[in-house]
Amino acid sequence: MKIRYIVLMFVLTSFLCGNPLDIFEPYMGVIWEGHYQESEDSSLTHFIYWEYSLDSSRVFQIKTVPELDFKMVTTYYMDERWKELASLTLLDQNTYAVGYAHKETNHIEIYSKNYHLKGFHETISHFELWKGNLIDRFYRKTEGNWYLGHTIFYKALLISEAFERMKGLEIKQSVILEE
Repeated sequence: MKIRYIVLMFVLTSFLCGNPLDIFEPYMGVIWEGHYQESEDSSLTHFIYWEYSLDSSRVFQIKTVPELDFKMVTTYYMDERWKELASLTLLDQNTYAVGYAHKETNHIEIYSKNYHLKGFHETISHFELWKGNLIDRFYRKTEGNWYLGHTIFYKALLISEAFERMKGLEIKQSVILEE
């Protein structure tokens, strides 16, 4: 009888608690295409998407800006030691970031310390779905104060459409580089 009770409690706990990575589910299933708002770099095209690892123990966030040959991969996972959703980001130019993510009322917030050759800086990213679009607000801490670094508005693309657009950007980039 005790074994049945323990198994039942385990099943109920797993069902009620769910997977903490589920906070990313609303962002999954599409590739998002976006541009900086009110910036001289607004012509640059950003692509971002989220996907589960095969065993659902991790979520990968992949971001690329083809015109700059920029790539960034973030892995989110449950850190059992600290009981929080941790993140590890690998970026270009010998940069990496570690931090944590949590769900707020209307967005996901990711706090990170970004380490690079000149030291480190702190950042916060907000990802919010609004009217079928994705808004990415990026904040950076400078001299003890938080400042908005950029805002990117994304729209959802079909996967086939996204790959065609990325392919077109790569062709443009190679033509520019050859000139």
